[in-house]
Amino acid sequence: TVPNYGTVSAVWTFTVEPKLVTAEVTITGRDYDGTTAVDNAAITAAVKAGDLVNAADSITISGLTGAYEDANAGTGKTVTLNSTGATVTGDTAKYAVSYPDTAKGTINPRRVDVTVTLSGNDLKQETNGDYYYDYDGTAKNPNVTVTANDDGAVLTDSDYGVNITDNRNVGNATVTVTAKTGGNYTFTEAKVKFAIKKASAAWNTAPQAKSLTYDGTEQELVTPGSATGGTVVYSLEQNGTYEEAIPKETAARTYIVYYMVQGDDNHEDTAPGHVSVTISSREITP
Repeated sequence: TVPNYGTVSAVWTFTVEPKLVTAEVTITGRDYDGTTAVDNAAITAAVKAGDLVNAADSITISGLTGAYEDANAGTGKTVTLNSTGATVTGDTAKYAVSYPDTAKGTINPRRVDVTVTLSGNDLKQETNGDYYYDYDGTAKNPNVTVTANDDGAVLTDSDYGVNITDNRNVGNATVTVTAKTGGNYTFTEAKVKFAIKKASAAWNTAPQAKSLTYDGTEQELVTPGSATGGTVVYSLEQNGTYEEAIPKETAARTYIVYYMVQGDDNHEDTAPGHVSVTISSREITP
């Protein structure tokens, strides 16, 4: 005791507030499925061990939900979190958990096998399904549709690129389809072929028989023909040798001149036509 002073006592009350800690949220990536959904099991939330006062303390978090910013494939995509249904177990009296508004996640392009189909107003198909065009001198660029084999999903232009080669002249053209970087799908390069078939050569002017009278010299029997898609050739025999030179004869009589268009690389030959030509006898006045 202290002289001149009586005994005094006091009661102090202290409140120990829970320590505020922030959950760290990680999102396990998934493959593209056309939605913004995040599987609840893909969301992991935890408090850093260094934020806990005692190593023996524990905090377990569950129930967070979230959604991607959009449905497209990509890395580092924003996931908006919803902590309304979050629950915390463990040393909950010691810690108050707060949650970030967003986290980052990845939607991977989905690997698929694809089928490539072609279409277009002037594109034709054989009975066996082979594609072809008739030659007309223009580059052929069919419409391309790419479909995922597993679920029939039709890919968009942003998912694939198209390259078409050898598509102007007669022969076989190739359509090559490749997955685009940044698209929603990935697949092995796919190729589809189509044929360009020869067109028919066309007459501009068919050869005509000349009106001839014997004069002792060789005379061309017909007027020159002209055609598109090939070379006009002539023969005095239907199944003989055809040449570009117009047949010439001297003797007065009737001849049969056969002619046809010999198609170029992009055109078919025409069937032979023919014309009868007479070199008339020369009248001599006594």
